[in-house]
Amino acid sequence: MLFHDPSCRAEVTLKENHAMGMYRLCQLDWVAICTKTNQGAIYIDAQRDETGAAGDIPQRFLDQYGHELTCDDGMQLFQMEDCYFRKIPIRRDASYSVFALYCRKGEDISPANLEWLQICSELKYAYTLLNNESIQERDLSENIVDSIESAIVVLDLTGKVVSCNGNIRHMFGIGVNTLLSRNFLTCINPACRDAFSECFQRITQLGQRQLLGDIVLFPNTDRIVNATLSPLRNSKGHLVGGVLVGNDVTSLRSMEHELQQSKQFSLLGQISAGLAHDVKNPLMNINGCAGALLRNGGLSPEHQELLNIILHESGRINNVIEQMLSFGNISVSRKPSAMNLNDVLDNCVRIINRQKNGKQIDMDVALDPSIPTLIADNGGLQQAFLNVLINSVEAIQTSGTIRVCSRRLPRTAQVSIQDTGCGIPPEKIDHLFKPYYSTKARNGGSGLGLFVAKRVFDQSKAIVSITSEQNIGTTVTVTFPLPEPLPAEGEECHGI
Repeated sequence: MLFHDPSCRAEVTLKENHAMGMYRLCQLDWVAICTKTNQGAIYIDAQRDETGAAGDIPQRFLDQYGHELTCDDGMQLFQMEDCYFRKIPIRRDASYSVFALYCRKGEDISPANLEWLQICSELKYAYTLLNNESIQERDLSENIVDSIESAIVVLDLTGKVVSCNGNIRHMFGIGVNTLLSRNFLTCINPACRDAFSECFQRITQLGQRQLLGDIVLFPNTDRIVNATLSPLRNSKGHLVGGVLVGNDVTSLRSMEHELQQSKQFSLLGQISAGLAHDVKNPLMNINGCAGALLRNGGLSPEHQELLNIILHESGRINNVIEQMLSFGNISVSRKPSAMNLNDVLDNCVRIINRQKNGKQIDMDVALDPSIPTLIADNGGLQQAFLNVLINSVEAIQTSGTIRVCSRRLPRTAQVSIQDTGCGIPPEKIDHLFKPYYSTKARNGGSGLGLFVAKRVFDQSKAIVSITSEQNIGTTVTVTFPLPEPLPAEGEECHGI
């Protein structure tokens, strides 16, 4: 055999014939299955020394007479010392032939035994062809299943994993051997075990396909899978298990979420712009009238205090309106320009240093000077980072630290703003970028700061994420794509 082939049954054939007593009945001392190429090279695919009587004679025979072993379909007889060798052909190909070689010491193999050996060789060869065909069909089926982009897990009626395709590793980083022979229910995310158990019970009882829907199937992963459970039947139609098919829809659901948000933002922006316009006009009249009354004088202290309250509260309303107008206009990108990210962060830190509201807050700043110039909205980014920093200040009760860092990565520039404030409950993090949603509503938060910041970051094609732990602090990370470097002078640009 030129190369190892899992479909080759030479060794198995010799073992089976030995187990049936074929070689003992024919009084053989040594047997082998060999391959000879058209160029004359001989390979022993498998051999058995039945009695040990032949010693090293078979190997010496091949070395001395191997060139005389023909590639035709005829039987051949050779004698070396007191050993007789018989070649019986098994199959012939365009470039090689396969034959059985039998050795008996002392006398030749009888004609009757030769006939039995030839019949046995033909039957074994026919069985090998069928076995090879089965192996090829099995391998083809496995390759087809592995080429499917879905993750496929086959379960028996007890829920034990009996097979799965390679996409389990690609999608979730879980090795196939990790799942095999284990109860699948113990391997999946505890949050979806009840739903899975209920669906699996239905297919085993009713034999009907069940839809699990979008689930996070495995622990320690954030991949969203759209999964279905289907009954598995054998060739007699009996239910023998179930097949779980899961498609990774993480990116699709993310895009759908972004699209839905874009639609909501567009409509809300139009409403906010109109509402801000309708409120700001009468508010200007209120401010003007209250200011005129204060300037005229002659008012009692109580009346002056009331007018000051009116001006103060109308100022708060005006701030909310400005944020609403900013939100209404944020969908229209301002022209980006070359800007230094560290300069923007430095300006924001200087502003925040004057707005700590009497709190003992240490500003820890570490900016990476290697970050190149970005093309973005300078003013918009400054407002966005200020909104994040203001939230950090408000999250700190009396004293704490705010750390502002920037660093350059191979293809991105990353900014992180970390505070030691009160933190955010996990169930609220997903809502932070929604308009008018605030975790500090009692303190007068408008719920627009992070929303506007997120829109600015999106326009800069930056990715923003928030991690938080209650009573420890919050970290906001913004990752900007770096512009592709221009080719050096004299270099050519090659397209694909």
